[in-house]
Amino acid sequence: MNNIPTPPLLQTYPLIEEILDDHQDHARGDKRGWSSYRGHVYRVFNMARALVPDQDHRDDKLAIAAAFTTSTCLPR
Repeated sequence: MNNIPTPPLLQTYPLIEEILDDHQDHARGDKRGWSSYRGHVYRVFNMARALVPDQDHRDDKLAIAAAFTTSTCLPR
């Protein structure tokens, strides 16, 4: 059996919320689409937290990466 510790799943993270709030206008009023996008960001963030060893500023770096690298899914 694998004894690798798994970090808890986070449903909110202040930096992600700040980034998403600042860029919500990209959704152009599509609240359902924005909610789906937000969920995707958190899935990417939590998966990365499970894979990357805990170190200084890990979660902030992963939050930025998750919020912006998945933004290519948004319509322009």
